[in-house]
Amino acid sequence: MSFKVTDLTGVVRGQFGVAIPLTILDADGLAVDISAYTGAVLRAVSPDAHTTVQITAAIVTATAGAITVTPDTPSASFDRDGTWKAQIQLTATNKLAMTEVFEIEVDNKL
Repeated sequence: MSFKVTDLTGVVRGQFGVAIPLTILDADGLAVDISAYTGAVLRAVSPDAHTTVQITAAIVTATAGAITVTPDTPSASFDRDGTWKAQIQLTATNKLAMTEVFEIEVDNKL
């Protein structure tokens, strides 16, 4: 089964401590039940490919595919504006599933 996440906008460079909600979707754009998974991680690469961020995600409502990602320190935040490439990795015992690569648009801060 192929999983995907809709591209994100409205993330601000350097922001941390603020939850970013995401929904895991199937190929038809419907929310996927991720109850079989016990963990989730967001991995993202900056537009210039010099920064990689890995953030543990919280599974909020597994039956609706809902997770949140909260950068919790400046070093775990999106430190460059522009379009980041990202992927969610879902884990369970002897199982690893990954979403298709999606984009996170990070806005500049003043």
